[in-house]
Formats: sequence, C-alpha cells, structure tokens
Amino acid sequence: MEQQRTALPDWAFPFEEEVPESTVNHRIQGLLEHLIQRFLAARGVEAFVSSDQLMYWDQTDPRRSLSPDVYVVLGVPQAHAPRSWMTWREGGRSPDLAVEAVSTNWSKDYLVGPARYAEAGVRELVIYDHETGPNRIRWQVYRRNADGDLTLAATSQGDRVWSEILGCFLRETFDPADELPRIRLGVGEHGDELVISASEGERWERAEKERERAEKERERQAKEQERAEKEQALADNEHLRADRDRISAEKEAMAAKMAELLAELGRGATEE
Repeated sequence: MEQQRTALPDWAFPFEEEVPESTVNHRIQGLLEHLIQRFLAARGVEAFVSSDQLMYWDQTDPRRSLSPDVYVVLGVPQAHAPRSWMTWREGGRSPDLAVEAVSTNWSKDYLVGPARYAEAGVRELVIYDHETGPNRIRWQVYRRNADGDLTLAATSQGDRVWSEILGCFLRETFDPADELPRIRLGVGEHGDELVISASEGERWERAEKERERAEKERERQAKEQERAEKEQALADNEHLRADRDRISAEKEAMAAKMAELLAELGRGATEE
C-alpha cells in the first residue's frame, strides 16, 4: 500500500534558488520581464509577470521545483507579487507561459526541463539557447496538445519564434553595449517591429522632442532668412530708386545748365 504523503508548511519551500545565474540569463530576465509587462498592459491584458522566481506544484516535496527565467500567469494582477509561486496557494493555477534561457548545464534544460514543466502544468514553454554547436537548437517551443500533454510544437534556428500565449514573437537580439544576447518581443506580421522598454520610450520621446525642436528652429531660421532677404531686396530697391532719382536730378540739372548756356549764347549773338 502506497504511503500517504503529507503536505508541508510553506516555510519548508525556499524562496530563493542557491544556484547563481549567468550574466546572460540575468540580462535576459530583466529586460524580457519588463517588456512583457509593458506589452500586455498596453493591450489591457491583466497578467502577473515575474523572473527568476521559484515555483512549486507539489506541496509534499520542495525538491519538485522550477525557476523559469521569466513566467507569465494570465488573469492575475501584477500587484499580486508572491515571493514564490505555489500552485496550492494560487487556486491550483500554474503559469501560462515559461521562458527558459539555456544555462551551462544545457542537457538539463533540454531533457529534464520539459518534463518538469509538463508536470508543473505550464501551458507553453519556450526554451532559448544562445550557444551554437552539435545538437544545439536556438528555439524550442512546447505547447499542450488536444490530450493536454506538453509536447514539442516548434523548433527554429532562426532569430524568432511565435508565442501563442503572448500573441507576438520572441526575438533574439544583441545589445551593442555588451554584445550579449537579449530576448525581446516582436510585433507585426513577421515580428519585425520591436516592443520598446520604458527607458527606450523615454529616449525616443526626448529624441522626438529634440527633432521637433530642431525642425522648429530650422523653420524659424528659414523664416528669418526669408525676412532678411525681403528686407535686403527692399533695401536694394530703395537704393535703385535713390540712384534713379539722383540720375534724374542730375539730368535735370544738366538740362537747366545747358538751357542757361544756350540763353547766354543767344543774348551774346543779339548784342553783336
């Protein structure tokens, strides 16, 4: 007869994992969590998004745990913020989406991970491997089939895959600052348009305002140049008018002088 297992108190389940994350995993977690939060919030989708947080689904065994790089639970407010995800405290809810960036122990993420996530009740699992080599796959996507089993639905060596849970693409990009990979969200028919972070949005707004300011300054300078050219044209016309008046006056003076000379000559001839 199988021995009945006893549910353990919550304090028996650690809140933090002792295994340190790599720099790549850490960079991926922070940006992707933020981007998913912004993406879903902008579409009015309520969801809890977290990264590098332990999740448990068996109240009798703390060893049965996972720590996704990023996970998403739809229909749960972001303010919920548990220290770890325990399904028995969440009404039996498991994450809808989990994203795993392959660590140094890649065989664990390839072989053990999917089975664990299937057991945990995750609906969609995306595994990303930034390394290359024999038997390495850039993207693996697992989804629940009609029977409810978590099975491999897609693989790709390209730079992006589709997430049904999010309704967008997950894309591999590289940050020029450190040349390390990131996972970002791509929207549009082929995912070519990237979802931007809050800081990128602020920089874009500042750049847009600076562009508008520079455009207004160019317009002001163009108007000032146009005004100056009109004033110069008026001044030139005034100079031309003054020159014409001067020349006309000089001609009149010369004509008067000539008339005076002719009159004197006429008087001299008469006197003779």
